[in-house]
Amino acid sequence: MSSEPDSNPPDSPLGRIFASGRVSRPPEMAQEQAIAALEEEVQALKDGRLEERFCWILVSVILFNTTIFANTQTTGVPLAIVFLQIILLSVLARKCGMEYIVRFLDRIVDGWVKRGPSEKS
Repeated sequence: MSSEPDSNPPDSPLGRIFASGRVSRPPEMAQEQAIAALEEEVQALKDGRLEERFCWILVSVILFNTTIFANTQTTGVPLAIVFLQIILLSVLARKCGMEYIVRFLDRIVDGWVKRGPSEKS
């Protein structure tokens, strides 16, 4: 045993912390965190793209409705088409991962279903 200090820090994790004077992350943890951050970014980009796709489809449906329903004389056919479109938009919103739209459309459909039998009696 010598009494002079070692110039090389020990290989243990505690030795590295004390030798450097600060807490540092091992390279494996930094790499895992970078991978996790990139995965979150990719997921956010996918979610944004799906949301944008849903918005474009919704705008297309609205434009379709305004052009087609402007010339219709009856109200039954447009109401049936709108009802089917709301159901299809609910399915599309669910597929695109837009839960707040799904909840909103489900409330609309539930309101129609609950009102239907009570008005007939």
